[in-house]
Amino acid sequence: MTDFFKPVLPVLLVLPFVSAQAAVTVTDEGYNLVSQRDSRCMDVWKESPENGAAAVTSLCSGQLSQAWFLVPAGDDTYQIVTPTTGKCLDVGGGSRVDGATVNQWQCNTTLNNQRWRITPAAAGAVEIVSRHSGLCLSAPAAGGQLEQRSCTRQAEQAWGLVKQTFTVKNVASKLCLEVGGGSGADGAKVNQYACGPLSNKEWTLKRRSNDQFSVVNGGSGKCMNAEPGAAGVPPPLAQRNCNAAQPAQSWRANAQGGNQYRLASAHNALCAEVPGASKANGVQLVQAACGAASHQRWDIRSRNAGPQRDPHTQLATDVAAMLVPGTPLAEAFHAALLHGDASGALTSYRNTVLERLRTMALGQFPQHSWKASSVIRADAAYLIGARVGTAPDPRDPFGMRGDPKLAATRINWVVPEGKSYLTSYCDFNALASLPSAYHAHPHNPDFISKWFQIAGDFARNQANDIAPLLAQKVDFPCRWDGNSGSVLGQAMRTGNMIQAMGAFAKILGDQQAESAQAPAAHPVAWREVLTQRDGPIAQAAYDAIPLDDFYAVVRSLVKDHPPAMLQAYETAAAGRAPDQRRFGFTALIFINKLFPEFQAVRDMTPRVELAFEKFVDESFHQDGAMLEPSFNYNLSSAEGESVLLELGQAGNPAWAKPLAARLQDFERFMRSVTLPTGYLPMEGEYVPRIAKPVWESAAIWEQWAQQQRNTLNEKLYHHPFRGDDIDRVAAGGKLDFTSISFPYSGYAVLRKDWSTFSPYLYLSAFRPTVGHQMANRNSVQIHAFGRPLIVIPGGDPYMPNVKPGTTEAFFGGERTRKTNTIMVNGLDQSFGTEHWTASAPAPIQARSAFTTHIDFVEGLHRNGYGAAHGTKGVMTDVSHERAVLFLRDLDLWIMLDHLLVKPEAAAATFNYAQLWHYPPKVFDVPGFQNAEVHADTSKRMVATSDADGPNLFMYHFGKQGDSSFAYNKQFGELVAPNRGWFDTQTKPASRYQPAVQVDVEWRGTGSQQLVTLLAAADTGKPAPVTPVETSTDGIAAFTATTASGVKLHFQSSLDAVALTSGTMSVRAKTLLVQRHPDGTVRGVVLGAQAVDGPLAATPDAVFHLEGGKIVVDAPIRVPTTFEWSRGTEGLRPVYH
Repeated sequence: MTDFFKPVLPVLLVLPFVSAQAAVTVTDEGYNLVSQRDSRCMDVWKESPENGAAAVTSLCSGQLSQAWFLVPAGDDTYQIVTPTTGKCLDVGGGSRVDGATVNQWQCNTTLNNQRWRITPAAAGAVEIVSRHSGLCLSAPAAGGQLEQRSCTRQAEQAWGLVKQTFTVKNVASKLCLEVGGGSGADGAKVNQYACGPLSNKEWTLKRRSNDQFSVVNGGSGKCMNAEPGAAGVPPPLAQRNCNAAQPAQSWRANAQGGNQYRLASAHNALCAEVPGASKANGVQLVQAACGAASHQRWDIRSRNAGPQRDPHTQLATDVAAMLVPGTPLAEAFHAALLHGDASGALTSYRNTVLERLRTMALGQFPQHSWKASSVIRADAAYLIGARVGTAPDPRDPFGMRGDPKLAATRINWVVPEGKSYLTSYCDFNALASLPSAYHAHPHNPDFISKWFQIAGDFARNQANDIAPLLAQKVDFPCRWDGNSGSVLGQAMRTGNMIQAMGAFAKILGDQQAESAQAPAAHPVAWREVLTQRDGPIAQAAYDAIPLDDFYAVVRSLVKDHPPAMLQAYETAAAGRAPDQRRFGFTALIFINKLFPEFQAVRDMTPRVELAFEKFVDESFHQDGAMLEPSFNYNLSSAEGESVLLELGQAGNPAWAKPLAARLQDFERFMRSVTLPTGYLPMEGEYVPRIAKPVWESAAIWEQWAQQQRNTLNEKLYHHPFRGDDIDRVAAGGKLDFTSISFPYSGYAVLRKDWSTFSPYLYLSAFRPTVGHQMANRNSVQIHAFGRPLIVIPGGDPYMPNVKPGTTEAFFGGERTRKTNTIMVNGLDQSFGTEHWTASAPAPIQARSAFTTHIDFVEGLHRNGYGAAHGTKGVMTDVSHERAVLFLRDLDLWIMLDHLLVKPEAAAATFNYAQLWHYPPKVFDVPGFQNAEVHADTSKRMVATSDADGPNLFMYHFGKQGDSSFAYNKQFGELVAPNRGWFDTQTKPASRYQPAVQVDVEWRGTGSQQLVTLLAAADTGKPAPVTPVETSTDGIAAFTATTASGVKLHFQSSLDAVALTSGTMSVRAKTLLVQRHPDGTVRGVVLGAQAVDGPLAATPDAVFHLEGGKIVVDAPIRVPTTFEWSRGTEGLRPVYH
């Protein structure tokens, strides 16, 4: 047994010691073995029945596990046997080594390491000497495991022998076993009655065999007998003259935890019970089939083990001191302490908390479905000692492994950081393997015991262990020093602890629904394991959760974890990433909901509620996107906030309504940017799953669609969002838009429709924040005909290099080279000093327009190039503006890149690279082989040539005659800058694969422009357009005719000049004219000057001609607001 806090040691008032001379004539009744070092009693660790369970000392509480039989073994030696298991005190492994540990083990009279001599010691005590080694039984530390040591006649080797008599109290009725009326008659009834000091309520246990004993009444001296019963009537219990040959007087004590036992007859295997769970005095006990009901469980406690002290008195005292004074719970604790029922108060409140957990929806564990994998559950089997691993095992550097039924060794929480996965133990994410394994094997309590053993050790020891080491220049995975990583670890640990306890509580309750032929696995699916449960359950089901460890965790959650989280996450000014703040608030609100009776929780609750209300406002942009720019963290936050929203319904906090509205807008944002084949475009550290080649057949398309349906049902961490044609249930109804921009956050999508095969271009020009962001402003991703054509090839690897230099130089989180934007002088984009910690009040100054035939979006990067943050090492001479026109009728994109150089740097030469990344054709990735991507500098064209799938054609204009212009194609470059790689998200040995990267390179002085025409073609189809460059000095231009006869004329200049197309002439920076065979003329003009008519008021516009005159379809402008509107045709964005 262990104690939560340092106990107050009891003083034994009477110690009826027997001398060594009398030791050979000790009776066959039970004895306490009391250490003269600290008056603690020899015990078995947590009443464990297992071979190898540690012999320890604990407060003398009168528990049956502290009683021992002294069984003559010949040669003046004894076996020392515990009646609760029938096992013997044993020197581990037969060791003769000084300091060897002492355990319990299956009795064997031939083993000398189980035979002990009892010899005189000072003051009437005895020494207990191993026959095997000649060393003395020693209690080296209060509550520690017993050892054999060289005999020194010190107090830790002196033991008192205290003969025991017991009271036997029914757990359900709280009444005691007695012989009715104090009768001495043979056949007198054995009843239950109010407890008291009378001898007819006293019982001694006399050994019959190692695990069997007689139950002898102290008043009559007669034995409890399992009487035969009449037909259809439960057989009763009575007293009879003791008869060693009578099997009906032989009983076993089957431990149920917490000093509660079933008394099972060795004669007929039936258990003593109170019929009908009656609580009336005088009811005669009967025998019935053994079960878990509390009216079959008995608290067997010594009457003369010194002062009767509840072993949890100190724990209950400390818990009571933490409660809000004057509340019913605080008063109940004080009353329980007054009446000596500390364990009862602790048990009752523990069950209250577990009932709350049962009825709370707790979301899902991080990477929830993965937690149900065979690999994870094998880890749990390893942790409980049921499966052998390598030694030392790399998954368990802390030394957590071991049978939870045996004495736990201290966990080493100060392992230096070596592998990133170590933090998953510190934040308890890896330990979700234990509730997962318990879900699969709900009748094996070892998984519960092990989790609480580890959690209790952490709660008691880890903070104190690490505190003196934090000044060292060593990184530890488990920290409490307030840095961002350690505070996030505390937040995640809080959530994981509460979810794990909730999982155990829910599974324990669910077991009641199982039949006698219960399934091997839990009847509730793993994905639903943390959902709300209704209805009361038998409180005894919760006894599998140990009080000491449970309250260690509760104290840590209430006292240790919240302060740093409040300091770090209460305001945005602390600079923590939004997803980290969400983790913190989730943890704090969980604590508030679970433990409102604690003073510390009551004190912090108003602060948490007010801060979270503000956080809800700060963490979402006004267009629905989250401030955190990484989509995987967005999805996790949305899931967590949905759980909080459900928790908040009962109390209706001030943040509930705004959060519901924000989450609805966020869902709309996610639906808007969804890839045509499902999932989201890559952003931050989110990496989408690449679709199967759905264009090849309906069967493959359906297989992929079904995979997504299953994924959605399983609620994976990488949550998919899909088009309606993949059976997606559109939350919020029909969508009355296709292309869209989000002006506050900076994301935009150009698409034709919502089908899997729609052309799709995603532009990321996000607003820099404190979150997990890539240096990818103005980067694009392109899909068409069901195929990914241009991708970002991977996220931050968070792991050591797999190939030389590739992971950091290429895939690092703040590397621009892996994106599809423009680099200057080989430098990554900088975020500069732009560092939003809360939602911005106004949109980004980027223009957009959406019409039936032509869409326009724009992205801006003006923070320079070089160091990721700040101003030191940042080159700000060049800014990048990227505009994209989507010609909806023609499925074409025109991209206009302007590189604007400051006047003071006009004479400098800069090197530029427009970056393009193609997915590879490897494993399940339906990309392109190296030979299928062709870059022809002379033709200013890059094209793919896969005969079995859709292809992409890319044309460049505006660099005619520029000898520096060239295509640089790379495929798995192994030297810096390590271009041309793709992260397949597979095992490390094969994770990073070569992939085609094409850099469009040139150099120049002054501001630059580059025009790119992008055209996708379906399988087996030629390029849909063949353009002809018509650029002249300062004007990038081309003409083209499509297969349908539409004629295009595009012209662009850095400055407003006279631009002419046919009979139309305008002074402007950009002019697109699109002439259709039916005479329809449409177009786009940017920067129109000195004109009359509509363009005077709207110099940037999408237009068409009527009678040769310009009619503006939509102005191209910076919106001032964004909101959603639901019309008769469905949901659509409205820009003002």
